[in-house]
Amino acid sequence: MSTANNDCNLQSIVLQLVQQNNLLMEQTNQLIQQNNQLIQINSDQTAQLRMLLDEITGDDDPQHRNLDDD
Repeated sequence: MSTANNDCNLQSIVLQLVQQNNLLMEQTNQLIQQNNQLIQINSDQTAQLRMLLDEITGDDDPQHRNLDDD
């Protein structure tokens, strides 16, 4: 009886671990999606800043832009 009880307990623990892992994977995927959205927002804002900088300086030459990612 003890062996059957241990097996049942182990199955329960494994099931809980699988459920926790699935939840963590779902949360990780949500974070990846949010990160991708933030990257897109950052790219859009960088493009807007470049256009504003070009308007302010009257310079269309990307060589003269002073942005860190160039």
